[in-house]
Amino acid sequence: MALTRYLTTTKAYGSGTGAPFDDSLAIEDLAGVVLTGIVVQHGVYINSLTMHYSGSQAPVMRGGNGETRSEIVLAPGEYITTIIGIVMNRIIASLRFVTNRGSTFGPYGQAGDGPSQQGFTWDAGKNVPALLAARMGLLYFTGNACETYVCNLCATFALYGSTQNVYSNIKFEERIPTTLATGAIFLSSFGRDIVSPVITLDIGPSSVIFHAYEASLCRIPFFRAALQGEFREAAEKKVSLPEEDPEVFCALLEHLYTGSYTYTYDPSSTTVVDKAPRADLAEGCYHVLVYAVGFRYDWQPLVSDAVHNFLVVLPKLQGMDVVRLWKAAYESGLTVDVCAGEGRLEAFKKVLPGLLKGVLAGDAAEMGIAVAEFPALAIDFMKLLVAGSEE
Repeated sequence: MALTRYLTTTKAYGSGTGAPFDDSLAIEDLAGVVLTGIVVQHGVYINSLTMHYSGSQAPVMRGGNGETRSEIVLAPGEYITTIIGIVMNRIIASLRFVTNRGSTFGPYGQAGDGPSQQGFTWDAGKNVPALLAARMGLLYFTGNACETYVCNLCATFALYGSTQNVYSNIKFEERIPTTLATGAIFLSSFGRDIVSPVITLDIGPSSVIFHAYEASLCRIPFFRAALQGEFREAAEKKVSLPEEDPEVFCALLEHLYTGSYTYTYDPSSTTVVDKAPRADLAEGCYHVLVYAVGFRYDWQPLVSDAVHNFLVVLPKLQGMDVVRLWKAAYESGLTVDVCAGEGRLEAFKKVLPGLLKGVLAGDAAEMGIAVAEFPALAIDFMKLLVAGSEE
């Protein structure tokens, strides 16, 4: 069939080492296919990329196996608009993906500082007509790969949405009548949320005021009990939580509305690479606090995302910062057992022996204090060491 889809291709990064590949050659219908996900295998570098497409299109792995396997699953109507990467030693060392819905996957890989490091950003909407920019998303990669790494990469973005026979940014619900003063009408679940009463939230010792729709808040058991019972909050449409940190509580509200949350970093104390902050102890501690607020209010989607993000930051830290982050985690109830449920401790077990050896050599005193305050942390570290040695 004739290709009627608008395509744009980026500049390539990396080296010419390895065998060339072109994912477009494996796609039967370039005009109608939709990227539904990517499996990234990675360690210090990007070991392989496997693209998954709609229909019966078979996935093809480019590269080899890595110590960690991460899977990106795109929702219907969701597509990747930005890719942020790092090349180190002429190999693709790190990749991070951002979608049209604001979701971020990665960064994958563990690129560090070095004179041979080069960053790049691919933006789907760059160098295309303005009317098309918002609907451009990743379709396939070309490049070079060997049995161990992805050595060279180039992205091709395609037009998604209105000109394709696929849905874009839409979901489906059965009709449920909504009774208002003007009579019964049909609204989506989002519509029913935003016609509900607005609740005032008085947060923190300095009384930072947030506003949220009652129906949205009542998805959380605590607020459902407070606002739909016989309590004063139900009558006043106001909830005071002076013990909460407004910056952390904001993550709960943002996640409730959008399904994600934002970490705001301090540019004066954070290293920024390609317009993205490099993971550090401060970010790790923020994810710990977000985990704690999600746990307190029994909002499991936020708990799961915070644990995941904590484990993304963890292997990027060095020396005593790793122990300090674990100490902060244990103070908030985020233990090794909790993390094991996410299936993301395998990579940490492999680096733990070398990490503890370095910490004991340079920061034995602080390590001793941490162990004394949290003996459970020391026990869990020993369990991980034993488990790692038996594999």
